[in-house]
Amino acid sequence: MIALGCAGAALAQETPQADNVGTDDIIVTAQFRAQNLQDTPLAITAVSGDTLDARGITSIDNVGKIAPNVNISTSSAVHGPAAAIYIRGIGQFDSNPAFEPGVGVYFDDVYHGTVNGSFVDLFDIERVEVLRGPQGTLSGKNSIGGSVKIYTKKPLGSNEGYLEAGYGTDNKILVRGAFDASLIKDQLFLRVSAMHQQQDGYVDLIDYACANPGSNVPPGPVTVKNKGCKTGTLGGKNVSGIAAALRWVPADGWDVTLRTDMVRDSSQVTGLQQVRSKDPRFISPGPFKNYSNFKDFETGEIYPNVSAVDSDGIALNIDGKLTDNLSIQSITAYRNMRADYSNDQEGGNPFSNRLNYNHMRYHQFSQELRLSGTVGSLADWTVGGYYFDSYNNLANRIASSAAGVLDILNAPAFPLNNVNNNDRVDNSSKSVFGHLVVHATDSLNFVGGIRYTKDEKTYQFRQFRAWTDIPAPNNGLSAEFKGDHVDYRLGVDYRFSRDLMVYAQWSTGYKGGGTNPRPINPTQIVSFNPEFLDSYEVGFKSDLFDRTLRLNMAAFYSKYKDIILVDSQACCGNDPANPPAPFGIVPRNAGDATIKGLEAEINWEPVDRLILTAGGGLLDFKYTSLTGLIGGPVPGASPFITPYTAKFNANAGISYGIELGDGSILTPRIDMTHQGRMYSEANNAETSLIKAFTLFNAAIAWKSQDKTWTASLNVTNLGNKTYYTSAFDATAFNGDLQHAVARKRQVFFSIRRNF
Repeated sequence: MIALGCAGAALAQETPQADNVGTDDIIVTAQFRAQNLQDTPLAITAVSGDTLDARGITSIDNVGKIAPNVNISTSSAVHGPAAAIYIRGIGQFDSNPAFEPGVGVYFDDVYHGTVNGSFVDLFDIERVEVLRGPQGTLSGKNSIGGSVKIYTKKPLGSNEGYLEAGYGTDNKILVRGAFDASLIKDQLFLRVSAMHQQQDGYVDLIDYACANPGSNVPPGPVTVKNKGCKTGTLGGKNVSGIAAALRWVPADGWDVTLRTDMVRDSSQVTGLQQVRSKDPRFISPGPFKNYSNFKDFETGEIYPNVSAVDSDGIALNIDGKLTDNLSIQSITAYRNMRADYSNDQEGGNPFSNRLNYNHMRYHQFSQELRLSGTVGSLADWTVGGYYFDSYNNLANRIASSAAGVLDILNAPAFPLNNVNNNDRVDNSSKSVFGHLVVHATDSLNFVGGIRYTKDEKTYQFRQFRAWTDIPAPNNGLSAEFKGDHVDYRLGVDYRFSRDLMVYAQWSTGYKGGGTNPRPINPTQIVSFNPEFLDSYEVGFKSDLFDRTLRLNMAAFYSKYKDIILVDSQACCGNDPANPPAPFGIVPRNAGDATIKGLEAEINWEPVDRLILTAGGGLLDFKYTSLTGLIGGPVPGASPFITPYTAKFNANAGISYGIELGDGSILTPRIDMTHQGRMYSEANNAETSLIKAFTLFNAAIAWKSQDKTWTASLNVTNLGNKTYYTSAFDATAFNGDLQHAVARKRQVFFSIRRNF
């Protein structure tokens, strides 16, 4: 491990620490108390807000590029405005509320209970923590794969603020700012922040009839005049947000913070390339062109080109010191979200009859209560409870006719999945937990944790046939999942010196089960069981060479059981009242696997203001048993790997601050990221392959001597590379295949004024 770590430049995984590892340390709260990152015996990548700004990171997906064995991708259009987040081969890409997130996403310690809406823009950020491995005994809710925790800046009463504005490629406009005010000296503070970002789409929508005169294809929904047959775009962005935090310090040891936020995102459907089509004429003529027109051929109905999220939240955090050795913390939160998104499952086909318009209405309430104390210098302990309750209404409207679907399936009439849904999902989780750190000596600590979780989820089907509004066979039916589990954590860490700490731990994780959300008929309304994980990890954290070189490494071995995978060729049973369908989409606990991996993070400042970062993640995922995938049962081990998981990811960076004659600093930097090949589907079909890519970014920033002015120029995807982030593989159903394509080279210039 040490040899590999010291050769970190070869691994090239960027370690997102503060700009100067010798003087700046990041404080994290992963073990319920504030600790230096280097004293925390967990695999954590912590990124300060200043580091995010220096690297031009403004959205959560790019955080995944600077952490080992982490992937955060834009979900395919069919799953809406969601992020597919995977850590160490464990995650969730399907945004349907029937599935639990495999990686927990937290905003100021408030758990976000759905994959939809987790793809967020970052502004006024204090830090981001990426915790790798199961967090069953640590996070607010059981997170089997890990956690991504986003912390906003806390009101300090500094009477300071900033305003930033920028412009870039595709008419990108970014405006953001914040102000921190003291309302009552030393007692009451207010911080308000806001942002707006917009950018033109980058995939052109082309009217096929206009571009191919004489083809006898009907024109699109709008008249095309002098636009080169372009009717619109995909991938356009338009998001605004505002947040406020009111902090009250009534007495020494007490801190009360009330936070609220509001985000309005009316962005377009993500940029898509139609790679295959049942009619080859309508394959995209290039990566950045698409024939989609969001119009149903048979009904003439036009669907909006949106992937939109409106989100609101309020949270109250009370942190108080009851005695010198006893503290209490309460986190009470409510969130409301509305998502509206459309997709064309036959994207590019003017004769399409598989258009969908989805509406999600989501509400959640959570309450976490912790009691923490110390036993002299011998031990630190925390006990607490967590309650989570959510309601999700998922409705979709499908523009397709019975004749059209029967043509696709080439099958006689049967209870089709061609329905309009208005399903309801109720989800609750209750847990109690305890955490103990015993300080055996000044250098030796023993760690123990335990959590009991009880989950309940009810899925109610409210479905009507799309072409008649007649109740579908599943209408009025419901299914329920109930389960409970106990998670554990045992660990030990030893500090050899001020500059070297080693640790080892065993921890478990649990991901709740659910009900098949896409049954074709009642025989497919079946539940699936939870997933389980046992993870063993060893690692070290070090600051070497007079604390100019920071080297952190971890190795892990995990046993992953009852993995939930989707069988997309499920049959429908032998119920005479429900004739068999030729296909099905049924989640199953399909197998077990072992996961092994190695992670390294390096940050080196050999001379003043020269920062080199490097590191990487290696992952070996092997199924030990597997059934229920396309192609039938697979005996024994399989070479398959879970979706959105690469065997290797890496990046590196270098920056140097040049002091100019007037005392200002000019800092050029170059960053490299590499993402190994992945698959969007569990069966690892070649059609779902997302090829590996390597990207280079460059930036140059100028900061005035008094730090009141900053100007920066960022260039992402310096090599202008075409690459893809996700795929929607429907080749087994209707022969269609879509890939989400990323933007090409982006240039962005911004100016910031601190005041």
